[in-house]
Amino acid sequence: MSPMALTQIKILRCFLNQDSFIFPHPTPLTITFYDPSYPLCTIVFQQVYNFSMNENDLRVKRTRKSLQQALIKLVIEKGYDRVSIRDLTKEAEVGYKTFFRHHDSKESLLQATLNTLIQEFQEVTPPPTDSFDWKTNLYGVLLFADTQKPLMLALLNSPVADQLLDPLIDMTQRNSHSFKEAYEVPEELTHFYIASSLMTLVQWWLEKGTAVTLEEMIEYIDQLLIRPVIKLNQT
Repeated sequence: MSPMALTQIKILRCFLNQDSFIFPHPTPLTITFYDPSYPLCTIVFQQVYNFSMNENDLRVKRTRKSLQQALIKLVIEKGYDRVSIRDLTKEAEVGYKTFFRHHDSKESLLQATLNTLIQEFQEVTPPPTDSFDWKTNLYGVLLFADTQKPLMLALLNSPVADQLLDPLIDMTQRNSHSFKEAYEVPEELTHFYIASSLMTLVQWWLEKGTAVTLEEMIEYIDQLLIRPVIKLNQT
Protein backbone atom coordinates (compact mmCIF):
# COMPACT_ATOMS: atom_id res chain seq x y z
CA MET A 1 0.00 0.00 0.00
CA SER A 2 1.47 3.35 -1.02
CA PRO A 3 1.95 6.28 1.40
CA MET A 4 -0.46 8.32 -0.74
CA ALA A 5 -3.15 5.67 -0.33
CA LEU A 6 -2.56 5.58 3.43
CA THR A 7 -3.13 9.30 3.87
CA GLN A 8 -6.14 9.78 1.61
CA ILE A 9 -8.63 7.28 3.03
CA LYS A 10 -11.63 9.13 4.47
CA ILE A 11 -13.55 7.62 7.38
CA LEU A 12 -17.09 8.98 7.18
CA ARG A 13 -18.74 7.04 9.95
CA CYS A 14 -17.42 5.02 12.92
CA PHE A 15 -19.47 3.23 15.55
CA LEU A 16 -18.71 1.80 19.00
CA ASN A 17 -17.17 -1.64 18.67
CA GLN A 18 -14.90 -3.55 21.06
CA ASP A 19 -12.60 -4.79 18.32
CA SER A 20 -12.42 -1.90 15.87
CA PHE A 21 -12.03 1.81 15.50
CA ILE A 22 -14.08 3.72 18.06
CA PHE A 23 -15.86 7.06 18.10
CA PRO A 24 -18.77 7.97 20.38
CA HIS A 25 -20.76 9.37 17.42
CA PRO A 26 -20.56 9.47 13.60
CA THR A 27 -17.56 11.64 12.77
CA PRO A 28 -16.21 12.77 9.38
CA LEU A 29 -12.48 12.32 9.56
CA THR A 30 -9.47 11.91 7.33
CA ILE A 31 -6.78 9.70 8.86
CA THR A 32 -4.23 7.12 7.84
CA PHE A 33 -5.55 3.64 7.24
CA TYR A 34 -5.74 1.43 10.33
CA ASP A 35 -4.37 -2.06 9.92
CA PRO A 36 -2.86 -4.09 12.85
CA SER A 37 -0.18 -5.32 10.49
CA TYR A 38 1.14 -1.78 10.06
CA PRO A 39 2.66 -0.56 13.39
CA LEU A 40 2.85 3.07 12.25
CA CYS A 41 -0.83 3.05 11.33
CA THR A 42 -1.64 1.49 14.69
CA ILE A 43 0.05 4.41 16.45
CA VAL A 44 -1.90 6.95 14.40
CA PHE A 45 -5.12 5.08 15.14
CA GLN A 46 -4.35 5.11 18.85
CA GLN A 47 -3.55 8.83 18.90
CA VAL A 48 -6.77 9.76 17.10
CA TYR A 49 -8.82 7.54 19.41
CA ASN A 50 -7.31 9.00 22.56
CA PHE A 51 -8.07 12.49 21.31
CA SER A 52 -11.74 11.63 20.97
CA MET A 53 -12.25 9.72 24.23
CA ASN A 54 -14.71 11.19 26.70
CA GLU A 55 -12.61 11.67 29.84
CA ASN A 56 -15.73 12.06 32.00
CA ASP A 57 -17.32 8.80 30.90
CA LEU A 58 -17.78 6.54 33.94
CA ARG A 59 -16.63 3.50 31.98
CA VAL A 60 -13.41 5.26 31.04
CA LYS A 61 -12.80 6.26 34.66
CA ARG A 62 -13.50 2.74 35.94
CA THR A 63 -11.18 1.16 33.39
CA ARG A 64 -8.34 3.55 34.15
CA LYS A 65 -8.76 3.08 37.88
CA SER A 66 -8.73 -0.70 37.46
CA LEU A 67 -5.52 -0.50 35.43
CA GLN A 68 -3.86 1.76 37.99
CA GLN A 69 -4.84 -0.56 40.83
CA ALA A 70 -3.51 -3.53 38.88
CA LEU A 71 -0.23 -1.71 38.29
CA ILE A 72 0.17 -0.89 41.99
CA LYS A 73 -0.53 -4.47 43.08
CA LEU A 74 1.75 -6.10 40.52
CA VAL A 75 4.67 -3.70 40.97
CA ILE A 76 4.67 -4.44 44.70
CA GLU A 77 4.42 -8.19 44.08
CA LYS A 78 6.76 -8.62 41.12
CA GLY A 79 8.69 -5.41 40.56
CA TYR A 80 8.00 -2.98 37.72
CA ASP A 81 10.35 -4.54 35.16
CA ARG A 82 8.68 -7.95 35.45
CA VAL A 83 5.14 -6.64 34.91
CA SER A 84 3.81 -6.99 31.37
CA ILE A 85 0.78 -5.43 29.74
CA ARG A 86 -0.78 -8.89 29.62
CA ASP A 87 -0.30 -9.13 33.39
CA LEU A 88 -1.97 -5.75 33.85
CA THR A 89 -5.01 -6.52 31.70
CA LYS A 90 -5.48 -9.89 33.36
CA GLU A 91 -5.30 -8.39 36.84
CA ALA A 92 -7.59 -5.50 35.90
CA GLU A 93 -9.97 -7.83 34.05
CA VAL A 94 -9.98 -5.69 30.91
CA GLY A 95 -9.26 -6.64 27.32
CA TYR A 96 -5.76 -6.38 25.91
CA LYS A 97 -6.96 -4.05 23.16
CA THR A 98 -8.81 -1.97 25.73
CA PHE A 99 -5.51 -1.15 27.41
CA PHE A 100 -4.26 0.61 24.29
CA ARG A 101 -7.39 2.70 24.07
CA HIS A 102 -6.30 4.36 27.30
CA HIS A 103 -2.49 4.14 27.30
CA ASP A 104 0.20 3.82 24.67
CA SER A 105 2.44 1.71 26.89
CA LYS A 106 3.13 0.45 30.39
CA GLU A 107 5.24 3.58 30.91
CA SER A 108 2.28 5.78 29.98
CA LEU A 109 0.13 4.08 32.62
CA LEU A 110 2.88 4.52 35.21
CA GLN A 111 3.23 8.22 34.43
CA ALA A 112 -0.52 8.75 34.61
CA THR A 113 -0.60 7.01 37.99
CA LEU A 114 2.20 9.26 39.26
CA ASN A 115 0.47 12.40 37.97
CA THR A 116 -2.70 11.46 39.85
CA LEU A 117 -0.77 11.05 43.10
CA ILE A 118 1.09 14.36 42.70
CA GLN A 119 -2.15 16.21 41.99
CA GLU A 120 -3.78 14.75 45.10
CA PHE A 121 -0.72 15.63 47.20
CA GLN A 122 -0.77 19.23 45.99
CA GLU A 123 -4.45 19.50 46.87
CA VAL A 124 -3.82 18.59 50.51
CA THR A 125 -0.58 20.55 50.92
CA PRO A 126 -1.25 23.77 52.85
CA PRO A 127 -0.28 27.07 51.24
CA PRO A 128 2.87 28.86 52.47
CA THR A 129 2.42 30.96 55.60
CA ASP A 130 4.63 33.19 57.72
CA SER A 131 4.14 30.80 60.63
CA PHE A 132 5.22 27.66 58.75
CA ASP A 133 5.51 24.75 61.18
CA TRP A 134 7.65 21.84 59.98
CA LYS A 135 6.12 19.32 62.39
CA THR A 136 2.59 20.14 61.28
CA ASN A 137 3.56 19.79 57.65
CA LEU A 138 5.51 16.59 58.31
CA TYR A 139 2.36 15.18 59.84
CA GLY A 140 0.48 16.03 56.65
CA VAL A 141 3.13 14.47 54.41
CA LEU A 142 3.34 11.26 56.44
CA LEU A 143 -0.44 10.96 56.80
CA PHE A 144 -0.84 11.32 53.05
CA ALA A 145 1.91 8.77 52.38
CA ASP A 146 0.36 6.33 54.84
CA THR A 147 -3.10 6.77 53.30
CA GLN A 148 -1.62 6.09 49.85
CA LYS A 149 0.82 3.44 51.08
CA PRO A 150 0.45 0.79 48.32
CA LEU A 151 0.63 3.45 45.62
CA MET A 152 3.60 5.18 47.26
CA LEU A 153 5.54 1.92 47.62
CA ALA A 154 4.84 0.99 44.00
CA LEU A 155 6.01 4.37 42.69
CA LEU A 156 9.05 4.50 44.96
CA ASN A 157 10.14 1.19 43.44
CA SER A 158 9.58 2.25 39.83
CA PRO A 159 11.46 4.28 37.19
CA VAL A 160 9.49 7.44 38.08
CA ALA A 161 10.56 7.50 41.75
CA ASP A 162 12.75 10.57 41.22
CA GLN A 163 9.73 12.57 40.08
CA LEU A 164 8.25 12.22 43.57
CA LEU A 165 10.91 14.70 44.64
CA ASP A 166 9.28 17.53 42.69
CA PRO A 167 6.29 18.20 45.01
CA LEU A 168 8.55 17.92 48.09
CA ILE A 169 11.06 20.36 46.62
CA ASP A 170 8.18 22.67 45.75
CA MET A 171 6.95 22.51 49.35
CA THR A 172 10.37 23.50 50.73
CA GLN A 173 10.79 26.26 48.14
CA ARG A 174 7.40 27.78 48.91
CA ASN A 175 8.31 27.86 52.59
CA SER A 176 11.97 28.82 52.28
CA HIS A 177 11.33 31.82 54.51
CA SER A 178 11.19 29.38 57.44
CA PHE A 179 14.98 29.10 57.35
CA LYS A 180 17.73 31.39 56.17
CA GLU A 181 20.15 30.39 53.46
CA ALA A 182 22.88 28.23 54.96
CA TYR A 183 26.40 29.57 54.99
CA GLU A 184 28.06 28.74 51.67
CA VAL A 185 25.28 26.29 50.82
CA PRO A 186 23.10 27.26 47.82
CA GLU A 187 19.41 27.50 48.57
CA GLU A 188 18.59 25.13 45.70
CA LEU A 189 20.88 22.48 47.20
CA THR A 190 19.27 22.92 50.62
CA HIS A 191 15.82 22.33 49.11
CA PHE A 192 17.03 19.25 47.26
CA TYR A 193 18.72 17.87 50.36
CA ILE A 194 15.59 18.25 52.51
CA ALA A 195 13.27 16.80 49.86
CA SER A 196 15.47 13.82 48.93
CA SER A 197 16.23 12.99 52.57
CA LEU A 198 12.56 13.26 53.47
CA MET A 199 11.56 10.94 50.62
CA THR A 200 14.14 8.35 51.69
CA LEU A 201 12.95 8.48 55.29
CA VAL A 202 9.30 8.20 54.24
CA GLN A 203 10.12 5.14 52.13
CA TRP A 204 11.93 3.53 55.07
CA TRP A 205 8.94 4.20 57.31
CA LEU A 206 6.40 2.80 54.85
CA GLU A 207 8.43 -0.36 54.37
CA LYS A 208 8.64 -0.84 58.14
CA GLY A 209 4.89 -1.21 58.35
CA THR A 210 3.52 -0.60 61.85
CA ALA A 211 6.88 -0.92 63.64
CA VAL A 212 7.13 2.89 63.91
CA THR A 213 4.11 5.09 64.55
CA LEU A 214 3.43 8.27 62.62
CA GLU A 215 4.11 10.40 65.68
CA GLU A 216 7.42 8.64 66.36
CA MET A 217 8.51 9.09 62.76
CA ILE A 218 7.80 12.81 62.89
CA GLU A 219 10.13 13.09 65.88
CA TYR A 220 12.82 11.05 64.13
CA ILE A 221 12.66 13.21 61.00
CA ASP A 222 12.69 16.35 63.11
CA GLN A 223 15.83 15.21 64.97
CA LEU A 224 17.65 13.76 61.95
CA LEU A 225 16.76 16.31 59.29
CA ILE A 226 14.89 19.45 60.26
CA ARG A 227 16.77 20.50 63.41
CA PRO A 228 20.25 20.03 61.85
CA VAL A 229 19.27 22.11 58.83
CA ILE A 230 17.80 24.87 61.00
CA LYS A 231 20.87 24.78 63.25
CA LEU A 232 23.16 25.01 60.23
CA ASN A 233 21.27 28.06 59.03
CA GLN A 234 21.68 29.72 62.42
CA THR A 235 25.47 29.41 62.48
